[in-house]
Amino acid sequence: TLDYEFVLLSGTGIIRTCTDQAAAELKRPLKVHVEVGNFEAVCRMVENNMGISVLPKRSATRHANSMKIDMVKLSDPWAVRRLQIVVREL
Repeated sequence: TLDYEFVLLSGTGIIRTCTDQAAAELKRPLKVHVEVGNFEAVCRMVENNMGISVLPKRSATRHANSMKIDMVKLSDPWAVRRLQIVVREL
């Protein structure tokens, strides 16, 4: 995907962090075409051929139902989220 321009959410969320780290590990630049404020805007930019993006499956699916965008599942280890529950006491 690093050969393509990206449409990203503005800010420093987990998707941006993971994408930046994956590019850095490959010693390749992340080509950022535009940054926008929400997932719908990301999908609108992708729909208008402004670049590609990495989104949570739920958000991508919701917008793919009403926009002309396609989804490709990522299989790279960096794209798998491992979540933990943190509690004060068990």
